[in-house]
Amino acid sequence: MKRRVLILLSGVIFVVAAAAGLKPLATRDAVARGFSPAPSAEEEGLRRFRRIRSDPVLKEQLAAIVEVAMRRAWGESAAWPANAEPLFDQPLGVFVTLKKDEEIRGCMGSLKPRKSSLREEIAANLKAAMTQDPRHRRVEKSELPGMEIYLTTAGTPQPVPRFDALSPVHDAILLKSGAREAVVLPGEARTLRYLLAFAKAKAGVRKGEPYQVFRLPVEVLAVD
Repeated sequence: MKRRVLILLSGVIFVVAAAAGLKPLATRDAVARGFSPAPSAEEEGLRRFRRIRSDPVLKEQLAAIVEVAMRRAWGESAAWPANAEPLFDQPLGVFVTLKKDEEIRGCMGSLKPRKSSLREEIAANLKAAMTQDPRHRRVEKSELPGMEIYLTTAGTPQPVPRFDALSPVHDAILLKSGAREAVVLPGEARTLRYLLAFAKAKAGVRKGEPYQVFRLPVEVLAVD
């Protein structure tokens, strides 16, 4: 008898929620069947990067896409690789970091996609990292041999209860102050003091202005 009442009540909740235009909570039976909500766009991006890292074919396709993006950045006419996997045609926010002899030569990107596909996002941010990063001098073509290229995508921001628990070498952060925000990727700062100062300067936060700091789970791909 109790089981019937529980089923009836869950049905009533479902009807009321649907009538109100709300998504009903998962019932106990749904949870038992392994029901789980769809991942967010950010979490799906992390999964996509993990898939690329674990698949040699996808890593080769990524390297070919970056090669075309590099040629286009120098004004050359180059076609995208044929038969690339569809995941490169889907939008995804990404940061492109250029590094030479342990020195960062440029880093540009965004949390949210600004282009219609991952490959276009890579191309736009690669060119910007080479030519528009105000913190670094413009990359010269003579520097390309030995240049390391890293792609980073971020997940859902997580509250930081204690700032001193962060590692500037391993953690990415998002600093927000009203509509202003800044992202600092792992390794862009070597100390917590500089990490905070750097993030506040990037966001344009002045002394005494309130701000919040979030940790960003990230996946980083080194382009071979």
